[in-house]
This record gives sequence, structure tokens and C-alpha cells, in this order.
Amino acid sequence: MNQSTLPPAAPPQQIPVRVAIVEDNDDARELFRRAVVKSPGLNCVGAFVTGEAALRELPPLLPDLVLMDIHLPGISGIECMQQLRRSLPSLKVVMVTCERSEGFLFTSLQAGADSYITKPCDRKTLARVIAETMAGGHPIASDMTGHLMQAVIELPKSQPRLATHPKLSARENEVMRWLAEGKQNKEIAACQGVSETTVKKQLQHIFAKLSAGNRVQAVRLFQERA
Repeated sequence: MNQSTLPPAAPPQQIPVRVAIVEDNDDARELFRRAVVKSPGLNCVGAFVTGEAALRELPPLLPDLVLMDIHLPGISGIECMQQLRRSLPSLKVVMVTCERSEGFLFTSLQAGADSYITKPCDRKTLARVIAETMAGGHPIASDMTGHLMQAVIELPKSQPRLATHPKLSARENEVMRWLAEGKQNKEIAACQGVSETTVKKQLQHIFAKLSAGNRVQAVRLFQERA
């Protein structure tokens, strides 16, 4: 068989995202499990009723991402997330809740949650949030983004425009000032004349230097030391 008649190479096999669920409500837990099972590219590796059960049984399953309810019997979802990260530092966490209070949103993000969505949540939305979170994004429920934007608008006006953080380079400080002003990746890229991919890499380096888990936490840490 000559080269021109060789069959086309098979596409590379996608490795499924390993998803775990921590949710005490039976109906919600089953809905999430079905949504994960029915979504291409996702694999449900376990579902747990309490944070204590998750801490005992989840780490050996090596999940890539956890759908975590905030309100759990016993330890809270936020505390469970923080303890899980000690043994699974690269674990992505999507906080799932009925709460639409900005207090829960900010507490979750500042504690290190990657994303925040509200129930009920349909299968397509859940799959999209998981994909964006695994790609390094921080999706927030559409009904909560108004709270987040209002918090950015209400940042103290006395904050100096040329604030700097000692751990960051001059360019990284500039990026953080834009981030604190509420600019999105596309806008920051336009300000620098670079691609959005470059901005994502810059933010990854900044988050690592600041020990921040997300944009809100990074802005808070930047402003505290600036």
C-alpha cells in the first residue's frame, strides 16, 4: 500500500474530565450525576452526601473537578473545598448553590472556588461551566454577575491608579490595575496589544505569585498590599 492510499489517522482520543459531586439533596445530586454522565467528555467518579464523606473517599478517585454545594450537613462546602485542596492542589471547584446572596458569592471566590453557579442548572449550562473552568476560566452564574460588577464599581475611589504589589513585575502590576478596574481579558489584551491567550498566561503567573485562586481573590490581595 503506497502512502497515498493509507487510511486517515484516527483523531486523538479525548481524556474525559473526572467529575465528583458533593450535594446533600438527593434529587439535586442525582440530577447533577445524570447531567455529567450524559455529557460527552465528562465522567462521574463519585457522588457524596456530606463533606466528611468526600474528604474520606474522594481523594483516591483523583477527580479533576468537584461540583460542591455550599450548604452541607456538618462541615460547609467551603471548608470541604479548602481541606480537599491540601491533598489535591490542582483540583478545580465549582460552587453550586441556591443562594443568590452576594455574600456567599464573594466568600466562595475569596476562599478559592473557581466558579459559582446557582440551582437549578440545566445540563448544557453545567457542561459549559465545567469546560470553561477546566480551561482556566472562572464562570459566574448570569444572575450573580450584576453583584460582581457592582462590587467592582464601588471599589474605593481613593485607590491610587499607580498602585503596585512588591511581588509583581511592572507589567504584571499594570495588568492587575486593569483587572481591578473591572476590565475583561479581551479589554486587557487590547490595552497591551497582545492576544487573549497571552493575558490568560499573565494572569496565571500573577495568581501563582499572589497565591490567589481566582480574579476576585487576586484583586483583593493586590489592593491589600498595593
